[in-house]
Amino acid sequence: MLVVGGAGYVGSIACRNLLEAGYNVIVLDPQLYGSQSLAALLGQPGFELHIADTRDEHVLVDLLARAGTVLHLGEIVGDPACDLDPQVTVSVNHTATVRLAQLAVRAGVERFIYPSSCSVYGATEKIVDEHGPFTPISLYGRLKLMSEREILALRSDRFHPTIFRLATVYGLSPRPRFDLVVNTLAGRAATDRRISVQGGGQWRPFVHVADVAEVLTRTVQLPLDEISGEIFNLGSDSQNHTIADVAELVQARVPDVVVDVTEGTDRRNYRVSFAKLASTLGFTPSRTVTDGINEIVRAVENRHVVDVRDAQYSNVRALVETSARTRLWRTDLRDSQPASPFRPRDVEDLRVAGTVAEQVLEDAVS
Repeated sequence: MLVVGGAGYVGSIACRNLLEAGYNVIVLDPQLYGSQSLAALLGQPGFELHIADTRDEHVLVDLLARAGTVLHLGEIVGDPACDLDPQVTVSVNHTATVRLAQLAVRAGVERFIYPSSCSVYGATEKIVDEHGPFTPISLYGRLKLMSEREILALRSDRFHPTIFRLATVYGLSPRPRFDLVVNTLAGRAATDRRISVQGGGQWRPFVHVADVAEVLTRTVQLPLDEISGEIFNLGSDSQNHTIADVAELVQARVPDVVVDVTEGTDRRNYRVSFAKLASTLGFTPSRTVTDGINEIVRAVENRHVVDVRDAQYSNVRALVETSARTRLWRTDLRDSQPASPFRPRDVEDLRVAGTVAEQVLEDAVS
């Protein structure tokens, strides 16, 4: 099977699960955040790594010809990273994603598993299920909605897509991240004995990265009549927490930590129902937010993670401060000429990107 984005936070665990289950795993990944997450798998029977991204269509065609299942994790993740360059984000997170699904149909791929995000719910006081309401407040969330809709439209008796809207993920992975709220607060508490909470009253659903990887890889084996064309929120009702709740859980693990509360600018606020996942697929989480906090603190204390501020652990900082940007922004999208990834875009570029984002939301909620 083909795992697009297999070197990432979730994908690096999913690849291990699939290999242990006896699958041949082909990974397509640009390795924007380093090469260490899959280093232990190189040379293992049944594992292949191809360093490219989803915009390299000729590579995709060759790999899809050998894949009966696709797990697509190869997008720019997170609001700040997506906001660096809306035009590139649209190309990777929408155009390339939909094109991947279309090429998968053409290649005869049977299963297509697409992890979306609960950020599609945006800001609401309601407890939302898979039917919404949808009020995404970021380009990331808007593009997820649009991609969901276009992927599901391709469903047929030969092509069976499944969408998972992920809760906010936490926990350790072969590709660690410290730009996620639980990991950031726990890592800073263990390192600095001081954390900052913006607002604190915002609700978020949470789920451990290992639980996400388990659900995604188990889906490969599920009967198609249970999952074909379905959307599932991936998380658990018991792990809807406010950001202030998370800070309190961190403080319980690191009692001498100082918690600074500042005025919040993050408008995302949503509680999510995960009843469909529990009833249909029988999912119950194996880890809690407290387990994740303990895991992060131990990793810092044991020097498994040396510096939680290292740019490699942050999607947006890696794209700004490391060589990742030269791969993601390697050409201008209009004329295929070498381009500076952070040059000021002219007014027309930004207007086009904004118009695309507005149309995404309009189409997704209509």
